[in-house]
Amino acid sequence: MINQEVLKLLKAKIGLSVPGLYATIDRKKKQIGYAYSTETAAYILASENGIDISKHLTGQELAEVREAMRSTQPLVQMSRAPIEITKRPVVRLDNEVKINCPNVPDSVLKDAKKMASVYPYLYVFENSIRYFIIESLSKYGKDWWVSKVNVKIQQKAKDRQSKEGRNRWHGTRGEHPIFYVDIDDLQKIITSNYEDFQDKLPDVDRPIEWLTNRIEEVELSRNIIAHHNPLSDDDIDRVKMYFKDWIKQFASDR
Repeated sequence: MINQEVLKLLKAKIGLSVPGLYATIDRKKKQIGYAYSTETAAYILASENGIDISKHLTGQELAEVREAMRSTQPLVQMSRAPIEITKRPVVRLDNEVKINCPNVPDSVLKDAKKMASVYPYLYVFENSIRYFIIESLSKYGKDWWVSKVNVKIQQKAKDRQSKEGRNRWHGTRGEHPIFYVDIDDLQKIITSNYEDFQDKLPDVDRPIEWLTNRIEEVELSRNIIAHHNPLSDDDIDRVKMYFKDWIKQFASDR
């Protein structure tokens, strides 16, 4: 629950009605990503508007806000810009991968460099599916994960969150349980809630198969790289082609 004193100060500062205030907080949450809570989004918004949130939050809450602001600093900076950002930034990776390991053949090092150019497609594709699900099912409210996701998938996420919670020395994946499940689980969430996604699918004979086939093909390549083996040139081309299909169908209207 958002601290009421912070809400009062924020409402007075930006001069909005209660519904307008919560709508602004929701927009901030979309900007920083659904990995962070509504409360964190509200506190970041308050801080950006010159409110000293340290007077009203616990030490743990402040630590969470600071961590979120560090992790999303480029997004937070863009949100302050006086003009609307109409194009998403393109991430360009450093192609100079220099690694030396004397006990492996040169072919392994060459494959490592080659796979480094493929991994970003897999990383972005899988996380794009997560955000696609979040955006599509959030209409059911904050408890959509409980009401719309299979219990076995919920338990898998819970078990992984619990394990990471015990290993406090290591960073965590994210706040929302969806970041703790695998790509095949994401596919199951979509297929089991088909009616919530069907209007976004392409106009083909079997739209759900169009979607699941692409996810399954990419998953094959993802698993090969995840176990530190190289992909063939044909597999790399397929990953890039399916990534482009996904972007055009589900993310090109951003």
